[in-house]
Amino acid sequence: MEIITETPWWVYVLFAVLVIVGLRATRPRTISFNKLLLLPAIFTIWNILWLAERLSGRYSLFLYWIAGIAIGSLIGWQTVRAWKTKVDHQSKSITLPGSWSTLILILLVFAVRYFFVYNYQLHPAHSNNFFLADSFISGIFTGIFIGRSFDLYQKYRKG
Repeated sequence: MEIITETPWWVYVLFAVLVIVGLRATRPRTISFNKLLLLPAIFTIWNILWLAERLSGRYSLFLYWIAGIAIGSLIGWQTVRAWKTKVDHQSKSITLPGSWSTLILILLVFAVRYFFVYNYQLHPAHSNNFFLADSFISGIFTGIFIGRSFDLYQKYRKG
């Protein structure tokens, strides 16, 4: 119960916003081409900043992150390659089908980030043990968003 009471209020607000975003993705929606690239860019920048803070001689973190991106990109590509989309080049938008995968992915990212941050604070002496797993898993999540966006970008171009 201590974990819940010590969680900052803004984490609950962030969680609510992410759930709303994920629930909206369960219905067909039209997004601009720029929004398509936003999530992979945010995750990539967020991960690079995280790695920069922790790297200091631990270059294996970067290698684990790159391996995670490669695996995640394949997963992301696979999850959307069968999607039927509608492209509108005039408005620079793409219509996506509704899918629960975005909500599930958002909840997984939130849960994993929460797990690692909590354990970094609870067990600071063992933080190094978590860094490799964290960088690999973060790479997978980033890769999933990259893979999904890459496939949707290809559909947009062909559209």
